[in-house]
Amino acid sequence: MSRTDVHRPFWVQERDPHLRREFRVDHNHWQFEHWDPERRQYLVKRSIPCDLHKREGKTRKVWTRCAPTFTGTRGCCGLCADQPRRKRRRRQERHGWRHLRTELLAARRGGHHDLDVPPIRGKAW
Repeated sequence: MSRTDVHRPFWVQERDPHLRREFRVDHNHWQFEHWDPERRQYLVKRSIPCDLHKREGKTRKVWTRCAPTFTGTRGCCGLCADQPRRKRRRRQERHGWRHLRTELLAARRGGHHDLDVPPIRGKAW
């Protein structure tokens, strides 16, 4: 695993004493019970004790209702920031425009200079 902050998982960063200020604890002390489908709401709302102490001393992330949330300005790697999905969405959009442009040009058979569709170029242009 890389030693940079960008590539360390959040459960590792939250246990780092130098990065404690980058996390805020969100408390959720409510438990909802007895779902009523007609009203579309829960009928019972109970207060429960904080379970944040279950996370301390664990080497891996433990799911609890009360948990630290990353609020810092430090970046994260592309996989953590969902970069593959954004790249796929941009790629699909780019290919869709190219396909549309090809269809329009094929319909005009050579008269592509008077079409109102700009050519799609990469960042190098």
